[in-house]
Amino acid sequence: MSTLTDEMREAAARGKPLRAAAIGFALPWLIFTGFFFIKFFYVTPPAWEIALSAAAFGVFLLAYFVAFRNYYRPTRLRVPSLVMLLVGTVMAPVNPGANVFFSYPAWYLARAFPPKQAFVALAGVAGLAIFVTWIFGLGLDFFLPAILLVFALGSMSIGIRRLEETQSALGKSRDEAAHLARIAERERIARDLHDTIGHSLSVIALKSDLAAQLADTSAPDAAQEMREINTVARQSLSEIRATLSGFWELSLESELRALESSIREAGITSKTSIAKLNLPAPVETALAMCFREAVTNVIRHSEASNCVLSLEQNRDSIVGVVADNGIGARTEPGTGLTGMRQRVEQMRGDLRIDATSGTRVEFRLPLEHKAPA
Repeated sequence: MSTLTDEMREAAARGKPLRAAAIGFALPWLIFTGFFFIKFFYVTPPAWEIALSAAAFGVFLLAYFVAFRNYYRPTRLRVPSLVMLLVGTVMAPVNPGANVFFSYPAWYLARAFPPKQAFVALAGVAGLAIFVTWIFGLGLDFFLPAILLVFALGSMSIGIRRLEETQSALGKSRDEAAHLARIAERERIARDLHDTIGHSLSVIALKSDLAAQLADTSAPDAAQEMREINTVARQSLSEIRATLSGFWELSLESELRALESSIREAGITSKTSIAKLNLPAPVETALAMCFREAVTNVIRHSEASNCVLSLEQNRDSIVGVVADNGIGARTEPGTGLTGMRQRVEQMRGDLRIDATSGTRVEFRLPLEHKAPA
């Protein structure tokens, strides 16, 4: 016996009947029924035996193909298997070659039950062969082949079923891993787009307000502010494209300069204390995005008049801080704090927010992420 092709497995799973190709796959295994007909080559049986043999073989074929088409529906293998055993039992006293009819149900019954119960079923088939041998006074030519085939084919069928179950479990694990990877990628894109667009739109809004005020006073700086708005918009478009492609890196130094400018334009006094650190690109990008989101929250929500940015290296970690003297942090969903926390946790770091007096956002990354000197 053998497992079905993938096409047949899919057809069985959909509940569709087997096609001609599947039936063609089932036919070669009937070659073993030739043992049932060996007797007819050296003995001329009476007409009744020929008729009985033909009828019995027809019933066996019907049960065999019913079982074959339900190969992947274990509970539907039991009845056709019992029918095949009945054919073998009825024909045993007439033809010793009927022992072959005990091997086919052994294969199917091994699939019809869980492994432990399957071995019990095989023992039952073997017990039936022993009983038939004893009750009809048959010889070793019936008993030995029947017992050997029952346990050999039955054990092989159980092993193949376990292999199929293992492959199925691995396939499900791969599908689940792919599904989780898609979810993680969607979350990454959503987080990055939130941080990128949120900051950029805040800067554009600030510059637009400033340009409008300058335009009202006919100041020549209005044109410069409009050009800077155009630059921010183009830069945002570039960052969005990079985010969607998954290859996005930010320069911490350049980002901090841009953030200082945004803070000043918002009318907030800034103070920076940034240590020069040699950081790998992913860590530098994560730090830049954390600073960006924290500063964006300061500009949009804090109503602060003063903001402090700092980055330093302690004994066992790299610490970034954004602190203001505003009205306190907003921590509900939508302020970007969730995305900031996810970025820090991806680096095995820690995010702390203190809103007792103004807001202090501290993100700490372990030194193991520091690039080698």
